[in-house]
Amino acid sequence: MVSWWIIEGCCIGLVRGGTDLVGRALRLAQTGNLQTYGVLFVLGLAVVLWFVLGK
Repeated sequence: MVSWWIIEGCCIGLVRGGTDLVGRALRLAQTGNLQTYGVLFVLGLAVVLWFVLGK
C-alpha cells in the first residue's frame, strides 16, 4: 500500500510545478509597454465577445 505522504508529496509537487510554470509564462508576457498591454486587452476582449456572441 502506498503511504499517504507519497500521495500528498506528489500532489504538492504538481501544484508547485504548475505554479512555477504559470509564473514563468506570465513573466514573459510582461513587457512594461502600455501600448502592448492595450493591444492584448483589446484582443482578449474580442476573443471573449466572439465566444459569447458567436454561439
